[in-house]
Amino acid sequence: KLVAACQKFLGNSLLTKSDFKSEVANILRHSDLKRIQQIEEKGDFKEAAQAYVEYTKAYGIQDEALFEKALYNASVNYYKAGAVLPALETQEHFLRQFTNSSLRENMLLQVAKTYESLANFEKAATYFEQFSTQFPNNKQASTALRLSGLYYWGAKNEAKAESVMKAFISKYPKEASVGAGDLLELYETQGADAKLVKY
Repeated sequence: KLVAACQKFLGNSLLTKSDFKSEVANILRHSDLKRIQQIEEKGDFKEAAQAYVEYTKAYGIQDEALFEKALYNASVNYYKAGAVLPALETQEHFLRQFTNSSLRENMLLQVAKTYESLANFEKAATYFEQFSTQFPNNKQASTALRLSGLYYWGAKNEAKAESVMKAFISKYPKEASVGAGDLLELYETQGADAKLVKY
């Protein structure tokens, strides 16, 4: 009832006092968000995800913080509902929209892992590499960079795989023997005897 009353008020062209109108719009956004959270609490994850996406379309430009939160929640709910492709699409939309978000670190890793689960090695490699480059202090950064090299290799992008494997060895000297093993194995499968001897 509150949402309907707010929408009716906002649609009335005779009521134009901007401060009051702004306050009503704010109440409407928060009420709608609360309604979606109730759907989520009932375990209707796909419906909640779709409602969060609709929320971002209706109110995204009005409140950046709520837009960010709603889009993030949409991706989480799609994933909980087992709707992997819509989750992935929403996650990538989030990364494009919120380049400086505090949630970006977690989202980049999630996108990389989702592509990994779909065996899309090129995309997984790209996102793991971005994660390790953008968040080098994260405890998973070294593993992400190593996986990036391996997945570039799996995607038959051997030049990029070699480059990332060398970067891993250089950046993480304590794990250099693991990286060197990956690189030597790459050279062996390529039949790159000159590189094997040189390395």
